[in-house]
Amino acid sequence: MDPRKIMRRTEGKILLIVHQRTVDTRDAYASHTEISAELDLPEEDTVDYLRRLEDWGLVRGSGRISGGWRITIDGKDVVEDFESSRRTGAERHDHVMRAVLQRLANKGQHVTLTEMTTWELHELDTPPVSKVELESYLDALEEKGLITSIHASQGRHIRTELTPKGRMALGRPDLRLAESAPSPSSVVNQNIGINNSGTFNNTGGQVQTGDHSSQQLTNMHDQRQQIAIQINNVEDILARADIDATVKAAVADILEEIKKENASPSPRPSALRELARRALESAVGAAGSQGVSALLGALARIPELLT
Repeated sequence: MDPRKIMRRTEGKILLIVHQRTVDTRDAYASHTEISAELDLPEEDTVDYLRRLEDWGLVRGSGRISGGWRITIDGKDVVEDFESSRRTGAERHDHVMRAVLQRLANKGQHVTLTEMTTWELHELDTPPVSKVELESYLDALEEKGLITSIHASQGRHIRTELTPKGRMALGRPDLRLAESAPSPSSVVNQNIGINNSGTFNNTGGQVQTGDHSSQQLTNMHDQRQQIAIQINNVEDILARADIDATVKAAVADILEEIKKENASPSPRPSALRELARRALESAVGAAGSQGVSALLGALARIPELLT
């Protein structure tokens, strides 16, 4: 079997270190103790990895009592592929995606895209991660259910946080994030977006807010009554949410317009969608405040009731 198809990231890193320590010196051998220290691995685990690499013919032991490991010709071929992947391929993707998850775990709260663009997510001697790349990695992580993001017309991933599934992935260092297909997630993902036509979408399922759930709203037949109830939900959230007063006032003013339009003899769905879009954009300005996630979810529910 080709080792490239079964070699895990940790094994690749160990092979790379052995290569770096021995490639330029004929009689040089890499110590498992030094490798353990560099990768912060238990020595017994490092030895197990090295023996596996030896079974694959990628390294060979010194045969000395003092130990030591040296890369083989086949190992050089494999490590060249690994190094290329580390710079531009699947290994880079996996590292960056895992680094994003770790940073989010360390923060323990929502993080803005602006802040994430300041993170150093690349490995040493590899190209820095551009904003475009970062957004593509965030898209992939969100698709796998490892993060949840809020999107709006001014940009994607305005606010992002780690999901429980993402925390589980961090506990599995050899899980290939860039290659493994995501399994269905039970986590509700408040992925609220606004497309170019000004309509909303919520790909994370129903969002329960206030004293009324989305299921209760769905069971009602009168669309106008459903919207009126959702407006009440938004007002309840505004009353208790700890968000910026200016943002709260802006959303409240737009909410009054929504109430007037909904109470008119012939409510216009296009007008209600546009007003809800404006309210959502105003609420995004309070990103990071307590209660804003519930507010965004409640506002996004209004145009959903018009479909």
